[in-house]
Formats: sequence, C-alpha cells, structure tokens
Amino acid sequence: MIADDLKIHPASIFHHFPAKEMIVQDLIETVITGTFDVYREILSIGLSPSAALYETIWLDSYLTRTNAQELACVFYIPELRSGAIKTERNLEEMILDHYSSLIAAGMESGEFISVHSRTVADAIYSTCASMVVHSPEAQAPTEIQATDIATVFLRGLLDDPARLPEIQREASRFNLSPAKIKILG
Repeated sequence: MIADDLKIHPASIFHHFPAKEMIVQDLIETVITGTFDVYREILSIGLSPSAALYETIWLDSYLTRTNAQELACVFYIPELRSGAIKTERNLEEMILDHYSSLIAAGMESGEFISVHSRTVADAIYSTCASMVVHSPEAQAPTEIQATDIATVFLRGLLDDPARLPEIQREASRFNLSPAKIKILG
C-alpha cells in the first residue's frame, strides 16, 4: 500500500527501512512531532485548563474521524501497547501525561472536581481510540462527534457545569483550521 502510493516497488521501501517496525517508527515520530506541536500551541495561547482540555479532546476526537484518521490511528495501534515498537518515550504515556496534567491543573484551579487524573485521562484516551474502529456511517457528523465527546468529559469534570458554554467559547479561541490539522499530516 505504501509502495503503491509512492509508485515504487515494495522492495525499494526496505532500502530505506530495513524492517516494517522502522517504517511504523518513522511514521509515529512524524505524527508525534505534529501532534505535540499542536498541543503546545493550545497551551501557549493562555487558555484555562478546562478550555485547553476541551480543545485537546475535541482535536483528538476529530482527527480520529477525518481524513487524517490514518495518521491519528498511529496513536492507537496495538504494537504501541505491546511494546513491539519502541519510541523514544511510550506514545500512549505521553498523551496520558498531557491529559493528566490538564486535569490536575483544572483541579488545582478549582475548575474541576477532585478525581484521579490518570483514570480520567485513560478514559478520554480510550474513548478517542474507540472512534477509530466504529463505522462512520452510523455516526453523527465528525464535528458533532468531537463536540459531544469533549462536552461529556468536560461537563463531568467541571465543578460548575453551567460554565460549559463559557469554556466552549474560550476554547474556540484556538481556531482549529485545516492548516493546523495539516501540521499532523
């Protein structure tokens, strides 16, 4: 499939990548760089922890259901969980750390109720991962799915759920555009 897209003979790929795992490794590193650049950008614009978490969940949910799905799927391939593919640092752990730190910051600021941040981070991660395997034909439009998932998690975490519309407006400051999504591709 990769060789077909590149219009080269399959054996040529192994000239650059001696093993299949190295192809996946390179793809993962490319996606990691783009994804964490976007995460850093979300954090750099000064959003509250709740708005940053909302936007991150929205982004991760959205990417697993769009044309970037093939790249987003890299985050959830079984080889990462099994350890068959080694990254500089376990990709799943990096994502869970990102979610956990936003949840912890939200609890510290009083925006969120007290929860075990890693447990909730794992629930968010698992929800995004499950979007990869479900049939898109049976689902709402991608933007609605992403909004619903981010809304459900934020509403559950918020000390004052009535603040959700305000947080959604704040998160919209990030202004996710197709250009930002292309960063990941």
